[in-house]
Amino acid sequence: MVEVQLPDVALPSCLCAEGQKLERAGVIKDIFPLHDQQRLNDLVRRWYSKKQIWRQPLDAIQSYFGGTMAFYFSFLQFYTWALVPPAFLGLVLTFLLPGDGLGGGVVKEQAGEGVMEEEDYGPSVSGHMVQAVFSMLWSTLFIEFWKRRSSSLSHRWGTWHLTERFAEPRPGFHGTLGINPVTGRLEPLFPEWQRQLRVGLVSLPLVGLFLGLVVLGMTGFYHGEALVEGFHQDSGSLFSGALLYLPSTAHTVYTTILKNVYHAVAMQLTKWENHREESSFQNHHITKVLL
Repeated sequence: MVEVQLPDVALPSCLCAEGQKLERAGVIKDIFPLHDQQRLNDLVRRWYSKKQIWRQPLDAIQSYFGGTMAFYFSFLQFYTWALVPPAFLGLVLTFLLPGDGLGGGVVKEQAGEGVMEEEDYGPSVSGHMVQAVFSMLWSTLFIEFWKRRSSSLSHRWGTWHLTERFAEPRPGFHGTLGINPVTGRLEPLFPEWQRQLRVGLVSLPLVGLFLGLVVLGMTGFYHGEALVEGFHQDSGSLFSGALLYLPSTAHTVYTTILKNVYHAVAMQLTKWENHREESSFQNHHITKVLL
């Protein structure tokens, strides 16, 4: 980090990461810190030790890689342990219980000439029903317990109620230099209403346009396939048989080109929306791509 002092303005000094402007201009591809090899080796030794076989050194991960990576591995550990009860129940229902489930209903009825007939009405409660009810309860409890676990880790690592307003602006963020009213630091400021205006008047219509092109391509594919099949039924020639592959091939090429164009447009739109935080930028970009 390099400290920059504005000489002619009565504003406090600000911290600006070196190369942010060059990265935005495309001169620098990316900026990332180098590894501290000694700390990294210590973390590796702790992580791969036999003492940590059932637990991960989450505090050490958070200290070195940051909260995002620590929460990722914490969730993997929590999720893995949470899968033990449904896995155990699945084994019990599969191998230990009879195939007809729980509480099978066998009813004896009096038939003619004193002969008893048995009629099986099937199990009153099947293993699938038990597993379905358990899965509903398990998923609800899993979410609630993970909320408690993540809140506990947030409090431990000092990220509890840490809103995005305190996050550093991403390198591609631009605006008029001013004082952030929350942090009191000099940084680029961009009105939120302008960002919402760009999203509502430009991004959403363009995304809707591409969705319409997808629907148009699917409609054209089905219409073309129906035409080709009808032509093949009337003709029955080798040429008409080869034409049967034309709609699917054309649709594949159309979809591939449209996907590449849309991904490029989605990235440019997200950059143009000028999101302040990296998390907001990624969320808007992922939402566009998944659509």
